[in-house]
Amino acid sequence: MHPAKGLDLSVALFLVVSLIGITILILRRFFVGGELGGGSTGRYVSAAIFMILWFVYVTISIFA
Repeated sequence: MHPAKGLDLSVALFLVVSLIGITILILRRFFVGGELGGGSTGRYVSAAIFMILWFVYVTISIFA
């Protein structure tokens, strides 16, 4: 049995991206009072950041 090539990079990248996402959720809870809601600007910025994080993860995982 051989380990999957590039799995360590994928796991490390997922860890970093997920920690960034959790940090955003914690900050939103502290500043907005919850993970959902708040002003429309904050919602769109948070959604854009989460989409960028997802694209970064998928793109780097594909090319690694």
